[in-house]
Amino acid sequence: MDAERLRVVVAEPGAGSPAGEAPEAIALARALRDAGAEVVHTGGGGSAAQLAATLVQEDADALGLAGGSPALLAEVLGLAAGQGADDVAGFLLGGPDEGTADGLPDGARAFPPATPPADVVAWLRTTSRSG
Repeated sequence: MDAERLRVVVAEPGAGSPAGEAPEAIALARALRDAGAEVVHTGGGGSAAQLAATLVQEDADALGLAGGSPALLAEVLGLAAGQGADDVAGFLLGGPDEGTADGLPDGARAFPPATPPADVVAWLRTTSRSG
């Protein structure tokens, strides 16, 4: 994968306040940026429809939800697919344990709390449509 071409939207859907409430999201955004990816950090809040619209507008390769639920991730990816963005990789950061796939869309992944951002970057390199 060409990391320079990777576009990742990082959101904090449960924060409900300005960016900065989820330190893991900020650390991930920085690690992705340092790996050469383009990052759109939406901050807190945002409905599933708003997040899906952002994915489409940004022509995103991946969506990372910090503290989101598998159901929300599935909903956002489904809405984005309905708008033509059907190849977006999805992941949860600080979500259920890595091995827990209940409710996760096919191909999505959950990274447990305290996962090093480099591990997320490595997964994206093998998963993204850019690869």
